[in-house]
Amino acid sequence: MKNRVLNTSLFLLFVTLPILNYAQAPNLGRVASFALFTSVGAFNNYGTSAIIGDIGTNAGAFTGFPPGTLIGTIHIADSVSTLAATNLATAAASLSALTCGSPLASGLGYGQTLTPNIYCISSLATLNGNLTLNAMGNPNAVFVIKVDGALNTGLSSKVLLTNSANQNNVYWYVNGAFTLGDSSIFRGTLIANGAINLLLKSAILGRGLSTAGAINIYSSNTVLPVKLVSFNASCNKQSIVFNWTTASEKNNRYFMLETSSDKNNWISLAKINGAGTSNSVNKYSYVYANAPVVDSYYRLKQTDIDGACSYSEVIVVGSCQEEKLTVQFYPNPVSGLLNLSYQSGLNQNASVAVYDIFGVRVFQAEGLPSSINLASYANGIYFLHVFGNGKSTIEKIFLQQQ
Repeated sequence: MKNRVLNTSLFLLFVTLPILNYAQAPNLGRVASFALFTSVGAFNNYGTSAIIGDIGTNAGAFTGFPPGTLIGTIHIADSVSTLAATNLATAAASLSALTCGSPLASGLGYGQTLTPNIYCISSLATLNGNLTLNAMGNPNAVFVIKVDGALNTGLSSKVLLTNSANQNNVYWYVNGAFTLGDSSIFRGTLIANGAINLLLKSAILGRGLSTAGAINIYSSNTVLPVKLVSFNASCNKQSIVFNWTTASEKNNRYFMLETSSDKNNWISLAKINGAGTSNSVNKYSYVYANAPVVDSYYRLKQTDIDGACSYSEVIVVGSCQEEKLTVQFYPNPVSGLLNLSYQSGLNQNASVAVYDIFGVRVFQAEGLPSSINLASYANGIYFLHVFGNGKSTIEKIFLQQQ
């Protein structure tokens, strides 16, 4: 059996970042594990906030949790927060240095749609209504939005993702304070040079990171993406068995297993329900019976309850079908002498046999005969069996004596 499975143990931690169309995406380093973090500033939680991911401050007072729900670790002026502050400063400098690809007006939203690019706003900005980020079918597409001033969102405003856009690949660089309005939903990694204020019933699906400013949250939610630990595949006879594991999930509606022959055109193969919200390890599997006999590409599409989606890395799986031996024989129909030729590399420990239609063996030879004389057998259908190198093939022969 041929079992060619490539890249079958890919670790897909969300700290792995793709490449921008115009520049290298920032390396978040240790701060990538934080849902909310400030390098210098107080951290205050008011009310029943829910956070998935680490939180903390490297220099400032910390209040909250309890009250509130935290699935993660609190770091206050420890070795982890020190490293996170250093990594955050590097990431902020990287975003700040990016060259603007397209200028924007200061008023975002109101049904506006943006495609992948590095966008710049030269003053403070506001976001009202819906802002849609359209990746145009490319799950690796990166969005960077730079605001040279504060950024405030209005009541019930939303950042929406469509056409394979991934919140892991969305970066906001705000040179000032950030305020997320009541009941608003914000997506991506936010790096602010000022305070971060998350008002009542608002949510960041991603990260809120401040280089210098307090973090104030008011019964709001901040969650890191579904943490996919591994995604792999292996052959089981003629089927492909897919296995994947998540370390934590938030509002995970389902996974869609997708396949492609060229990594460009994808079709859905199977839908597997997610665990919703979970802080425990969840293991998933799917068996693809009668899989293609050619190399094919596979990925997972993860969809949240609100419709937002993200993608795993792509793995390639070879054929899980048993390989046949290649043998050529002629003529067919045959009247007497059947000539045989074999694939190169077939060893001399092979054997050849012929069976009639009733399953009775009428001929057998060890090794690789170049011909078989069938002149003494009755007309009819026979089956040529060739064995070697742990493989076999069966071919139909028609005997027609003159």
